[in-house]
Amino acid sequence: MARKMLLAGVSEEELQRPEAPQKPQTPKGKWENFWYYYKWWVLGGLGVALILTVCIVQMVTKVEPDYEIVLVTGNAVDYEAQDKLYDAFLEHAVDVNGDGEVRVGLENLPIGADEDDFSEMTYTYTTKLQALMGAGYNKFYIFDQPTYERVIKKSVDEGYPFYIPMDIEAEGYDDSHDYWDWYGSEYQQSEWGKKFPEHLYFGVCGPTKKGGEKRQEADKQTIEACMALAKAFIEAQQP
Repeated sequence: MARKMLLAGVSEEELQRPEAPQKPQTPKGKWENFWYYYKWWVLGGLGVALILTVCIVQMVTKVEPDYEIVLVTGNAVDYEAQDKLYDAFLEHAVDVNGDGEVRVGLENLPIGADEDDFSEMTYTYTTKLQALMGAGYNKFYIFDQPTYERVIKKSVDEGYPFYIPMDIEAEGYDDSHDYWDWYGSEYQQSEWGKKFPEHLYFGVCGPTKKGGEKRQEADKQTIEACMALAKAFIEAQQP
């Protein structure tokens, strides 16, 4: 009964599987026979090949920055102001990876002005920040005051430092937390600097305990490069 209801209006001829082509006698016939039996296998294989090709091209052509800086704020920062900060870093950057070009990656993660912000965007950026900090590859972090106090300060006060000492004498450097606060600096008081939070904490993280010797060596090189950039950036702001 159920079968009749489902197949109402469909003839028995329409339900029959098309007959396979006769035993091929010509090249065209052989192709038709092959296509009949292996059509979906071929299309599936082409799809997989296409995906692999795209992935390989992306890996080969991916441009690796010499530095990757994470800017964590409550609210999103104006894009033009971010470009100005990027340019300021670029003045002190060098070609770390030896590819002939100097590149600085700067990413703003607006994780919400307060911990009660449960918007989708805030959740997305908070999750990304947790992933970056968990992976341990990024070493140069900039936090505004509220996000630092919300995300980092408690752990630091409990004896788990986030930044490592910079070994620098500079106005605005807090040696109890190992960050530099740009408040009052030339950059902070500039037109573009006023589009950022007044207090931004600049610092470099220490090595991760993950991975083997190769990972540890890569971490060491990244830390040295980020520390050199941070110190050059800070020293340029001293009177």
